[in-house]
Amino acid sequence: MGKKIIREEVCFVPARLYKKRYISYTYACDCHDESIEAKPIRCAETPKAPIQRSFAGASVLAEVFHQKYVLSIPCYRQVSEWGPHTV
Repeated sequence: MGKKIIREEVCFVPARLYKKRYISYTYACDCHDESIEAKPIRCAETPKAPIQRSFAGASVLAEVFHQKYVLSIPCYRQVSEWGPHTV
């Protein structure tokens, strides 16, 4: 019946970024007679984002936290390191 993009997030693979697109398909139930009642519309549950309304996926957040808290890299250096990887 239709589809809509639910969410897009950026994923981190060392030295490579890519965009993962989640698509939710909508289906009309054809098991009922149209003359008796309206067809219900079904939509699957969507996976939740680690941070709502953010493009960052779990792998990106894990890498940022690793750089910040394990390697003690300051934020300004993280910004310069992520610069060449922008999508």
